[in-house]
Amino acid sequence: MVLLSVLDIVAKVNHRVRAFTRLVVSLVYSDNLGRVLRSLQCEHLFSRFFYKTVDVKMPKYTSKKKAAAKRKQTTVTGSISRDKRILKRWAVSGKSADYEKLRKFASQLRDQAPDYVMPEVLDQLANVNRRRLVEHIHNSPSTGDNWFLDGLAWLSHQMPTGKWKWATNLVRASLHSFKGDGLTEQDEDYAKLVDATYQDNRPELLEHWRRLVQYDTDYVSAWQNKDNHVLIAVRGTKMNMRDFAQDLSILATGSPIDAVSQDIRNILKNMSPDATVDLGSHSLGTSLALSAYEHDPLIKDRIRQTFLYNPAASPVSLQENVTEKYEGDSTVRYFISLSDPVSTGLIGTEGPVNVVYRTGNPLHPMREHDVASWYPGNYGSLQKIQLDQQNEHDQKLTQPAVGPVPAREERFTLSFGDDNFMQNFERQLAGVGVDEDFSEKF
Repeated sequence: MVLLSVLDIVAKVNHRVRAFTRLVVSLVYSDNLGRVLRSLQCEHLFSRFFYKTVDVKMPKYTSKKKAAAKRKQTTVTGSISRDKRILKRWAVSGKSADYEKLRKFASQLRDQAPDYVMPEVLDQLANVNRRRLVEHIHNSPSTGDNWFLDGLAWLSHQMPTGKWKWATNLVRASLHSFKGDGLTEQDEDYAKLVDATYQDNRPELLEHWRRLVQYDTDYVSAWQNKDNHVLIAVRGTKMNMRDFAQDLSILATGSPIDAVSQDIRNILKNMSPDATVDLGSHSLGTSLALSAYEHDPLIKDRIRQTFLYNPAASPVSLQENVTEKYEGDSTVRYFISLSDPVSTGLIGTEGPVNVVYRTGNPLHPMREHDVASWYPGNYGSLQKIQLDQQNEHDQKLTQPAVGPVPAREERFTLSFGDDNFMQNFERQLAGVGVDEDFSEKF
């Protein structure tokens, strides 16, 4: 009777053994065998019709331990942003000491990692630096399982965040302006002028800047405004064999063939000593400009501030890139998009001391290399005028200088990335014959 009771219970739970149960019962009660067999035949026909459309399944159960582990995994892996732009911005904010700590913890905690953290990821983190971390983040998959970010997230939970601001910021990272931290209106203006230098038909007036047409060369243009400022602009690569040869030179040696030093000297020798002269360049132009500094240090002495947009760097050159030599100079300002494959090599161990990083769009890397990415709108939307070439130019800044070119004064060492830039600018200009309020001019 006990057996029959068990079979009856099983039959109620699982229809697939119902027929077998009925057969066993019929054998026990043989007088009912004929009736049961007929019942089985009917039930077989009914089952083929009904149980193929409505399949009754037993519910699946997960242990409390496994469920808790899964919830913890989800919490850990979801604790950091999956936006590569945010993560790259966080990566470049770390210093040498931060990366030393990161490598130390990754090495020490490798054997303690849970199953969802791949040992290979911790091996990568145990040997990471600024450049490699940005590369790992950039190359990690955008969809599906991201083992690298899972490992980074787990490691961030093991590190003592406390007073370690960089580790804390990984979890607290938020979407800052992708325009670029510390990007100024002057930075944007200079990017526009460099962009105009690429054009076959350069405008004579671009917003509030006038082009000094007498100094035009293939690579170089000069612009002036009414505030006694001059920008020397050096363009990058255009689609011609000369520029391709320069790019190959950078790839092989880290430096281009000098092609602009004479052009820049020609501009500087005709500038008034009280003129404020800056230099802006893009891509290949950054290497050309800095190579001119290498050939003639007096050029660098006369330039107040140098602006390098998307500076070029060769990953295979056996020699140091010329664009890396000035990373410790606060008067050389770097503009690096972390989605630009041409310039991301310049993030180095510490990175330039005067730098603007922007995250950009990793889906369009070459668009991120465009100098137009550093100012709002596009070149077609800028206010520009083509004037009669015979129009008289303002001669104030173009009078030949008397005597030798003056050495760069202390006032020309200011960093535009300084939060107190304007106050320092006015303070350093005090007593040198500047009577107007420069805060209204910048």
